[in-house]
Amino acid sequence: MPPGPFDPRRNLWPLVGGQSLSLLGDYLAFFFALPVFVRDLTGSAAQLGLLAVFETAAVVLFGFIAGVLIDRVRVRRALVAAELVRATALALLAIAVVSDAGRVWMAFAVAFLVGSMGTVVAAVSARATRRPVSAESRWARSPGRWSAGRCTRQHSSCLRRFLG
Repeated sequence: MPPGPFDPRRNLWPLVGGQSLSLLGDYLAFFFALPVFVRDLTGSAAQLGLLAVFETAAVVLFGFIAGVLIDRVRVRRALVAAELVRATALALLAIAVVSDAGRVWMAFAVAFLVGSMGTVVAAVSARATRRPVSAESRWARSPGRWSAGRCTRQHSSCLRRFLG
C-alpha cells in the first residue's frame, strides 16, 4: 500500500501532548513544590519573592538568546535537551529533599535553570508550530496590516517572556 500524502500535522499531537505534560509539571513545581520547600526551610516571604525573581531573571536573560540557539541546532534536539535538563534539575532537588540534604540555594538554582530552559522550550514550541503562509495569501491582505500583525506577534512574545 503506497504511503498517503504528507501530513504536516502528524508531529503536532506529540508536541501538544508533551507540552501539556511539561506545563503540568512546571505548574506543580513553580506554584507548589518550590514555594513550599522554600517556605518550610526559611519561613520568609522575602525568600519566596526572591525565588520568583530568580525564575523571572532566567526568562529575561535567556529570552534574548533562545531564538538564536534554536536557529543553530535542530529543533527536536533542543526541545528534548531542554526538557531533560529541566526534569533532571527537579529530580535532583527532589532527591536532595528526600535525603534531608536540600538547601535553599538549590531551590534558587533549580528555579533559574528551569526558567531558562523553559524559555528555550517556549521558543522551540513557537517555531515548531509556526504555520507557513504563502506569498499570495500575504499579499492578498494589505501590506500594512500584515506588517502590523507581524510586529504585534513579535513584541507580544517578547513581552510574554519578559513578564513571565
